[in-house]
Amino acid sequence: MSKDFKQFMMEADLIMERPYQIYGPDPHCASDSEPKPLGKPYKNKKRAKTRADKLDQEIGGYRHFVRKVDDN
Repeated sequence: MSKDFKQFMMEADLIMERPYQIYGPDPHCASDSEPKPLGKPYKNKKRAKTRADKLDQEIGGYRHFVRKVDDN
């Protein structure tokens, strides 16, 4: 097996185990930039949504949301 194939399989396993990702504005760019994935994926939607809400409270004014990794 090639190194690329092994890495691909490891990423596929991560997506299957942790399908929910938090997206939000890039803190280092303009506020109208494309939403970027923030942090690592979460196992369930409730945990990811709770973390997104905490980010909204900490930063204020930014909009974070949760999306399934497969729906990108």
